Order: sequence, then structure tokens, then C-alpha cells
Amino acid sequence: MSGLWNIAVAIACLLCLAACNSRSNSSQSTASGEAAAAVTSDAQVQASVQVTVQPGLTPNFQPSIHDYVVDCNPSPSVYFSAQIGNETEVLVNGVPVATPGHTAQATVPLVAGQRFTFDFRQVRFASAGSNAPSGYSVRCLPTGFPPISASLAAVSQAQWYVFSPSLGGTQAPYYVIVADTNGTPVWWMAQTGGESPIDAKIIGNNTIAWTTGDGSFTLRSFDGRVQNVLGTDLDLHELQLTPAGTYLVIRDVPRACPPDCADMSPWGGSAQAAVVDAEILEMDSHSNVVWSWRTRDHITLSESGTQPWFPSVGNDIIHMNAVEPDGEGALLFSARHLDAIYHITKSTGAIDWKLGGLVRAESLTAIGDTRPTAIGATGQVLSGQHDVRLLADRTVTLHDNGTNANRPPFAMRYVVDESARTAEVVEAIQDPRATFSLCCGSARRLPGGNWVVQWGDYPYMTELDPSGNPVVTISYNLGSIFSYRAAPILPGVVAADQLRQGMDAMASPVPNGVLSAP
Repeated sequence: MSGLWNIAVAIACLLCLAACNSRSNSSQSTASGEAAAAVTSDAQVQASVQVTVQPGLTPNFQPSIHDYVVDCNPSPSVYFSAQIGNETEVLVNGVPVATPGHTAQATVPLVAGQRFTFDFRQVRFASAGSNAPSGYSVRCLPTGFPPISASLAAVSQAQWYVFSPSLGGTQAPYYVIVADTNGTPVWWMAQTGGESPIDAKIIGNNTIAWTTGDGSFTLRSFDGRVQNVLGTDLDLHELQLTPAGTYLVIRDVPRACPPDCADMSPWGGSAQAAVVDAEILEMDSHSNVVWSWRTRDHITLSESGTQPWFPSVGNDIIHMNAVEPDGEGALLFSARHLDAIYHITKSTGAIDWKLGGLVRAESLTAIGDTRPTAIGATGQVLSGQHDVRLLADRTVTLHDNGTNANRPPFAMRYVVDESARTAEVVEAIQDPRATFSLCCGSARRLPGGNWVVQWGDYPYMTELDPSGNPVVTISYNLGSIFSYRAAPILPGVVAADQLRQGMDAMASPVPNGVLSAP
């Protein structure tokens, strides 16, 4: 077989199965619960399989990888061929296509979004109803899909990554993507109308949400159906589910000037400034506001005016970009143009502590920070930070862009001691490839110690080990286009079949009689 998209991959698979370990081996080869081959006997089976697919599979076929994509836009069908051993049969879309010891061949008509499956079954151990094929899934990419590539250096701790390369350029249509740790998109949805999907995330285990900056967040099931639309005048930066089942969101509140003007002249601004405050809202599923908190009631104008952002950012004196629940009674938020994060108690509205920015009575002292531009009389503890999060051990993480502090971005983790009024740096992770971060970004620490980071306006996301070594890097390959955030999903939260079946529901049905001789 020849052609640009033809890939022939020879795979030798040795499966030594005994009754005492058959369950373990089956689990390893079907980590997402999509077992197909009958490996229930204690007999030893050695199968040699050679697979050819045109257009070629991405990534290259390996028995341990279960999800693949093909660019089948140049062709209305996909050709599949496999050389198999004497005790193995091949199934494509559940249909046997060759007897053991013979070449399996099938031509499968596909359009964008559709998929076909193939699997290998040890016939001597097959029993009715126990070997339904679902082991390998191959889905057709749509025209204009981001040409994602991935590099893997070690075993990842996440199972999925959610991202949307949609900022920093013009490459519509834009997609929200759920990829596995091989960088393979297993679920995606195009945002119609040319708008940029922002802040894509999975909520719970069956909902995916994002906004296009139109003032609302849309929540969908994996089959694409809209479950809910929250808000009408919300800021695009954040949506967080609380332990009570409500949602934390942000709203910008411009002051109507005149008459409600702010005097920013002490810091080089206008004496009659129509500044924009920020407001945190807690909403129920019907978009009813059940609690709110406004910055103008608790943060002085000097906290904005003394920061290096002002007056170049004009009237955007707060620029809140993240909110994080702390149980049901408190929360944290990040304000980019204040170079600070805050912790507040909801019942009183009081600020409990602040890290970064202008010193006030509630400010914490940062200790253990060895970055030269973050210490000393003129150092900035934080600069343009994003994505403040609270971990189960109550340490606080964030993505410190370092934009105005002449330093590269860092993923930071702090131990906060409210009694001692300190925030001790216990991790500061850097990627040498990211040298300057103008905006945006996220940093999520996984329970195993790895970090998943979108380094601001960089055209890739990465999972790194605790020493900062890249484990997985997924590049978007769309020039300067980047994703606002990259959200990791831990193993066991969302099953592979949930994503596959959701994609199946959104795709056109595969025609009957999909198999034919080549």
C-alpha cells in the first residue's frame, strides 16, 4: 500500500496469560473499560499483528493506545488491513472480516466526526456475548481541525486535557477539545459563528461548559445538547461549581460617570474616571443571584492606582480573572491589575487576607520566594497572575505570569499561615521554553505532584513533573493561537466511552453496510 497517508506499522504483541494474572493483563490492555479480545483462559497465546490504515493513523498504532484519528477529508472512505496470526480473528465495526491466518481487509465510508472500530479476538477462547469489539476507535477529523501534535517523555498523571486553541489569531472555526495523554482528540465540538470559546472545562463527570464572551456560559452534555445557559451579562473569565451546587461567576460593573466618577489623578489618571469595578456573583441553576460581593465596597482606589498597570490599562482597575470556592462559606479570587489574590468570608464580606499588590492590613508576607524580582523593597510578589486554586491540603496555587516583573511565568504553590500572616512558597515551577507571559494561562497541580500548565499566550500546554521536566507537551500548531486555560481531568472522572458515545451522537450516523471488499 502506498500514498501520502499510508502508514504500515508492525506490532509484535506477546500476551502470556495465566489464571492468576489474566485479570491484571486484561486491565492493562483495556484501561478505559473497552476490552474486546477474549483473554480469559490460562493458555499462552502469541499473536503477531501488522496493521495498515489509509489515510494513516495518528498516533501510530500500538496495542496499548485505544483512540486514533485520521484525516479522511481527502477521501470518502478509510481502508483497513491487518495481517493476523493463526488463532486471531479481526473485527471491524463488530463484523468479522477475516478468518485466522488470513489478511483482514475492509473499506469503511466515513465523514467528519464518524468513526470505525477494530479489534482482535482469540477465537479459541471466544464465547457468545463475551467479546463485543470496542478495543480500538478511529475517528475522522473535520476540515480545518487544529493540527495537534504531542511529545511524551514520561507517564502522565492526568487522563484527559481540556483546551480550546482560540485566542491570538484568526483560525475559525475554533474547537473545544478533550484530548488524551497522547494528544489524540477523543471529543471535540466546533464553536459556530467564528466566536472564540473561552474557559472550557468539564463540570462533574457529564457536563462540559464554556463561554464565547457573550455574557453567558453554556453547559452541554457530551452529545452536544445544551443543558443550561447561565447569566446574560457575565465576564468571560470564570465559572466555578460550588459544593452547594451553585455557580461562582464574575461581572464587570462600570461606574456611570458622571456623576459616579473616581478620582484617579493621584496616580496619573483622570480626576473624573469612569472606572470598572468587579463583582462576584453566586448563581443557582436558573441564573438567580443568591449572593454577591463588589470590589468597590472593600478595595480602595489606591490599590489599583499604585500598581504598574495603571494608568496604561485605563479604567479597568481590577480585572478579576479567577474565583475559587473555599467550602460553602469562603472563596478566593485573583485580580490581575491589582497583582494580588484575596480570601474573603462570604457571610461578612470581609477580606481575610491578601497576597501581593499594595500592602494593606490584611496582607500576608511572602516567605521562601527566591525569585529576585519577587523579593526586596521593589520586588513584586505577583504580577498579572491567573487561575488561583485551593487544593485539598489547603495550599494555594496560581499561575504567576510575571508580566510586569521582568521574569518568566511560574506555577506557584503557597502554604498560608493566617495566624503568622505569612504565605510560604513551597513550589515554584518553571518551563524554560516559556520566557515571557503577556496574559492568560493556568496552573493546576495534580494529586500525584505533576502540574498541568498553559503558560499564558503560548501555543502549547504541558504536564510537568515536580522538578519542572515536561511529561506531556501538546502543541496546537496554529501559529500564535493559544488556549486561555488547559484543564486536566484525573483518571476515573470521565470514561472514554462517554466521550466516544457523545461524539457518535453528534456525528452523522454511519451508513448501513459500511464494510466492503477493498
